[in-house]
Amino acid sequence: MYICDVLGFVGSEFKFAISSYPFKLKDFSTLLKDVLGPDVKHSVYADFKPLGDVEHPGYYIHVIKKHLAD
Repeated sequence: MYICDVLGFVGSEFKFAISSYPFKLKDFSTLLKDVLGPDVKHSVYADFKPLGDVEHPGYYIHVIKKHLAD
């Protein structure tokens, strides 16, 4: 679990935790597309930076954008 303290966030201290489970990047990306559908927009970040900017990231962040049905 990764825990981050952010001071000054909206005038107070803010803490959040990121829980993780070891997956291979490609396998987890495929799993997300299988579950959410091939039309979702899937972006991956490494240590909160663009994927190509970090040589050996400690963790990945997956961001999924999916349009809601009308």
